[in-house]
Amino acid sequence: MTGTPKHTVSPWLPGAEPGARIVRGIIRSEADARAIEQIPADQLLAGRTILDCIRVAASFERSKSAIVQLLSSDLATEPRRLSYAEVLARTVQAANLFKALSGDEQPSVAIIAPFLPEALIATWGGATAGVATPLNPALDIRQIASIMIAARSNILVTTTSKYGPGAWERVQEIAVLVPNLRSVLVIDSLGSDDFMAALATYSAEKLSFVPCDDPEAVVTHIPTGGTTGAPKLVRLTNRGQLLNAWLFGALFGSGPDEVLGHAMPNFHVGGLVALALRGMIFGQTVLTLTPAGFRDQGVIRNFWDIARRYGMTGVIMAPATVAALLNQNDTSAEGHSIRNFICGGSTIPVELMHDFYARTGIYLKETWGMTEFQGPCSGHPANGAMPVIGSVGRAYPYHKVRAVHLDSGAFVADAPTGERGILAVTGPTLSPGYVDERLSSELFVRNMPDGRVWASTGDLGTVDADGYIWVYGREKDLIIRGGGNIDPKLIEEVLARHPAILLSAAIGRPDAMKGELPIVYVQLKDGVQATPDEILTFCRSHMTERAAIPVEAIILPIMPMTAVAKIAKPVLRLDAMQRVVTEVAKSTIGSYRRTNVTIDESGKRPAAIIQVEVERADSEGVLKRLRDAYAGFAFKTDIQLMEV
Repeated sequence: MTGTPKHTVSPWLPGAEPGARIVRGIIRSEADARAIEQIPADQLLAGRTILDCIRVAASFERSKSAIVQLLSSDLATEPRRLSYAEVLARTVQAANLFKALSGDEQPSVAIIAPFLPEALIATWGGATAGVATPLNPALDIRQIASIMIAARSNILVTTTSKYGPGAWERVQEIAVLVPNLRSVLVIDSLGSDDFMAALATYSAEKLSFVPCDDPEAVVTHIPTGGTTGAPKLVRLTNRGQLLNAWLFGALFGSGPDEVLGHAMPNFHVGGLVALALRGMIFGQTVLTLTPAGFRDQGVIRNFWDIARRYGMTGVIMAPATVAALLNQNDTSAEGHSIRNFICGGSTIPVELMHDFYARTGIYLKETWGMTEFQGPCSGHPANGAMPVIGSVGRAYPYHKVRAVHLDSGAFVADAPTGERGILAVTGPTLSPGYVDERLSSELFVRNMPDGRVWASTGDLGTVDADGYIWVYGREKDLIIRGGGNIDPKLIEEVLARHPAILLSAAIGRPDAMKGELPIVYVQLKDGVQATPDEILTFCRSHMTERAAIPVEAIILPIMPMTAVAKIAKPVLRLDAMQRVVTEVAKSTIGSYRRTNVTIDESGKRPAAIIQVEVERADSEGVLKRLRDAYAGFAFKTDIQLMEV
């Protein structure tokens, strides 16, 4: 679409135009997006801070359910309900509590908890008093401690083993590793450290301190990226989170009648901003799908019953979770009230989109973003029509996306329309960077010709003539075979059509001659059988790009997943590397020698450590043969001979 579209229909819901206490937009077309851009972004928001916006929403219907928490996937179990009045009061109490506990320091609150209302209250209370850092409870405690040290966390809100395994079981070890930690509060402890009991001793009516009302204040940290060492810690602001939540609502539902299925983690912008915060600022109802979220298999099994019972109107899922939902053959979607079924986190196989529509009558709508943009930054119009399948939609209002060619992080040229480049984004939700400022140079693109601040997403993609964004995966996910690039999506799209395959992931296996060779990991559907040879034959029959045909298929009982239900390709790459290193060692020196292979992830690139038992007389010859065998590989090796 070129030029400025003529706009004839209001982009505002009736009675919620700019100037109303809560402004509600609806983006049904590019014209709506351009019309919204005519309003200064700050005028879309009900307040300058997260607490301000919750207070405004609570002023409309104080008794309305703000959060409905399912205690079980069993519909016979009554849920917990927190009204807007209660959420507001608890958030004020939390801010007062944190301020008192931190003394002369700024409150810096780490939250390690499952899907509980108290986790959100602690996060918003922490953001009001100082800064909040929600953390993944599945992380290694050394990673958690490293993040808390970087965030200068002096307060920890966590829970107990009542909610299953998690880092909350090792709080004492964490406390030893984080010297700045002053207070630990425990949800459902029933002891002197109980979080809710502590809240009750503080005012729920007003703050005991003068809060910072700067919209640009950094109030939240979200860890992102990295599979080795401590993840990067992204700085999120009041305005960035609120504007992102508002724009997401304009695309996917800003009316007060929305009931949002909430099972994306609170330590991820999808759960914290696009779902929970979006629900609060529009006075909607956040339906928390049990403390375990989509990790609760009962939620997947009973999803459509839950959706019907509670009138769910919108939900966000990762493609892998959608595939698991489709795998429930004995359930029916009939009678649901879902208007927006959003997919994010990774690209959606086209076959999955078609299958889902055929089964449910719902168009999956793909969104795209990153923690560094404090949430999504693109989506499809809210017009009820079939989305442009394969695209992640158009950029948010106030934002721009372009495909560029970079050299060491510096702009070289724009990629021509339709040609792939690195997707770069600019807009008002862009984070000010990382807590460790040294890492921010990797995010921001240097020498952009328009002088604006742009961020490199690290995603390969294009922007077409109509402004639709097409994402082809991470730059680092490309398989480079003999100098030629292979898009793993080409392989995964083919495997999505295989009747036995539930999930698939194509990666590059290290190769001494070609650099990398394509292989595929798959998880089969329940009760269905297929062999690696059958899978490879299927690929040979359906793929036209011969270089992309996998040389190996590995069947896994369970695909490794990240906390937000993305396939964990870094884990698969390490597995492939381990397999190759082990295979080369055995073929070089024979399997009769005792050999141990480990992968060291502590550096910027994984390195292989090969330990071999060898007789003293053979040590020189074995060492030379191993060095020669690994010489053609790109990874580092550390060969350690253990003489016997």
